[in-house]
Amino acid sequence: MSLNVVAYKIEAYYSIFGDLLNYIRPFDLGAFQATAWEILKRERSAPTRLEATTLQAFKEAHSWPATQSRFLQALASLEAPQA
Repeated sequence: MSLNVVAYKIEAYYSIFGDLLNYIRPFDLGAFQATAWEILKRERSAPTRLEATTLQAFKEAHSWPATQSRFLQALASLEAPQA
């Protein structure tokens, strides 16, 4: 299940949001508009919601503590070995 968000399929977005968003080719305005319109029509007829477990997993993976941990690990990997 995805969120009702349309985004260009750019690696930076996909690496964070995975399959949660509705992706289209980058800079294809027609596809962006058509996808957004289809989502609006679908929501008006039968609303869908993100599953609670998927949302919870996303929240945990992108919480401040989890983000801080990844950031500190990245910094540690950049440190030059002591001679």
